[in-house]
Amino acid sequence: MSARKHYTDLTDEMKVYVDRKIMQEQWSPEQISGRRRALGLSPISHETIYRYVWEEKHKWGKPLYKYLRHRGRRYNKRGSSYKSRGIPGRVGIEQRPAVVDEKGRFGDLEIDTIVGKNRRNVIMTINDRESGFLIMRKLPSKEAEPLAAAAIAALKPIRKELHTMTADNGTEFSKHQRIAKALKMKIFFARPYHSWERGANENTNGLVRQYFLKGTDFANITDKDIYMVQKRINNRPRKRLHYKTPVEFIKHKYGNNKIILKLLRY
Repeated sequence: MSARKHYTDLTDEMKVYVDRKIMQEQWSPEQISGRRRALGLSPISHETIYRYVWEEKHKWGKPLYKYLRHRGRRYNKRGSSYKSRGIPGRVGIEQRPAVVDEKGRFGDLEIDTIVGKNRRNVIMTINDRESGFLIMRKLPSKEAEPLAAAAIAALKPIRKELHTMTADNGTEFSKHQRIAKALKMKIFFARPYHSWERGANENTNGLVRQYFLKGTDFANITDKDIYMVQKRINNRPRKRLHYKTPVEFIKHKYGNNKIILKLLRY
């Protein structure tokens, strides 16, 4: 067996670092590269990391690629075949204040659900558009009542800092008026087949799917599992945050806001 290919710009120390971040923390090559630059460590391009991952797979069978977000496969977004439903009192995204698009303030949220095997259980995801901070809750079904109750309970401690919420047109959001009233916030709905209008949430759900793969029976997932994944995602560096994590971003910008800091105890 021949010796492994040596990358002049990828040292053994770097390989150990890459292996740990991919396999233990599920970071992407771009996150690894950007984070090292942000910390002033020896730089590694994300192209080099991808090359290393696939070389390790094809030559040695090393399973690094299995920890990448899509494992090398492409997925179609749900919005390409998702049908709109009638929702009482629905207010379209075209009426949402323009300031929400700027992602410059805390409290503009997006909400969605991820469905488990046989649609038995679902995971509710709520993310802040500015920081990317994620809140997850397991629900017994994709019904509007339990979703509304879970959203209210999760967000009530920080309701004074909330402005808007954006959802898709699923019937699980038909109790949106109850949520809006309890939290004193405005809720808007994206246009059908316009999944990019909730782009941050679509991306976040993709991160969640790294841990709970399609076909997973959510009935076997515990609240402890949900919290572990939520914590990991909130401590992953984000490119648009200049490779700070959502937790670091919130601490840096809102360190004196006791209400917003309650998020970090979730």
